[in-house]
Amino acid sequence: MDTEVRRYLDDLVAVARTVLGENLIGAYAAGSVGLDAYQPGRSDIDVALLCADPLPEAAK
Repeated sequence: MDTEVRRYLDDLVAVARTVLGENLIGAYAAGSVGLDAYQPGRSDIDVALLCADPLPEAAK
């Protein structure tokens, strides 16, 4: 995996853990990153975060 993408995903998960706490139960790269077809400068980085419980409006 591209070093910059790895750093971005690590940072994203760290911030998500800070905001969501134990409610965060999964983080999944999708699209080109998940398919190992990421092209720097062309591709988006799609990520799905999974929470154990629905988020209150204020947390969204």
